Amino acid sequence: MKKQLRAIAAFWHREYGRFFGITALAFLALTVLAYIVGRLVPNVPVTIIRTFNESIADAGIIRDDGSFSALALFGNNLRAMVMTVLYGFIPFLYLPALSLGLNAAIIGMLAALMASLRSPPCCSVWPPDSACAEISIDTSAAMKKV
Repeated sequence: MKKQLRAIAAFWHREYGRFFGITALAFLALTVLAYIVGRLVPNVPVTIIRTFNESIADAGIIRDDGSFSALALFGNNLRAMVMTVLYGFIPFLYLPALSLGLNAAIIGMLAALMASLRSPPCCSVWPPDSACAEISIDTSAAMKKV
């Protein structure tokens, strides 16, 4: 068994290790770049996070009572996974990097927004009477002043 695991590890390292390392470095670099842009231009993170929140609300992932629909979340993730796999079949473009870059940008922009506000992360799609909605409204008001 150990011999097989060593052979698998050697194959993975030889064939995929370099690509995995490059992908991890690209993700890290894009996240840091998005963070820097978000800190330099404070309106960009607000716009991106607002668009992200609207897409979550439009997908039906969040119910009226503020809870998450596991089935809708699974369906949304399944659709994103299928699209990423289908992007990989286009031979002259490396479109799966688009999904990687978008995720890195969202994480970097969210980090910039939270660093500039120093408040807990919260979505603006929560019910109006919830604590998260109050924080979200406060966040929006603070960003309008910037």
